[in-house]
Parts: sequence; structure tokens; C-alpha cells
Amino acid sequence: MGADSFIFVQVALAALELANAVVANNAAALEAACLLGLVPAVTRYSFSAWPTPLRIQAAVFVHSLCHTSLATARMFVACQVLLNFCSLFQRESMLVNS
Repeated sequence: MGADSFIFVQVALAALELANAVVANNAAALEAACLLGLVPAVTRYSFSAWPTPLRIQAAVFVHSLCHTSLATARMFVACQVLLNFCSLFQRESMLVNS
């Protein structure tokens, strides 16, 4: 990994950690984040092409969406990011099936 991509990953990781800290245990903040378009921006890091720390932070965000309130769970589905959600399990299922 080059220096530029390493820096990008570190910045993206810091941004995801910040997003998770802002919405942690705060349904109103999570709903506002959904309305601002944060769901697709965060869930794009769930694909296996991204390093594991980014995928973990994306999974934490998705967990918050699905477990904070019914409204945030509905917003998650409405954003049409279920493919991203499924990709969280892709790499792990390939490892189990090997």
C-alpha cells in the first residue's frame, strides 16, 4: 500500500470513528445523519476491498442503524444499501466455507 492510500485509509478510519461517536446511543443524531446522506457514504466501506478496520467501523454504524430505532432501520432499508450489508458477511463466509 502506498503512502497516499495509507493516509486515505487513516483519514477514512478517523471519519468513520467520528461518525460512530456522534451517533452512538443518540437516535436523533442518527436520524439526522441518515437524512444528510451518511448511510451510503459509510456503508460503502463495508465491501471486502477495504481494510478490516474500515469494515468494522461500517459494521458498527450499520448495527447502530438497525438497533437504535425503527425509524433508523427503515431509513437503512430505504437507502437501498442491503447489498452493502450483505457484503459485510462475504469475506467471512468465504473463510468458513474454505
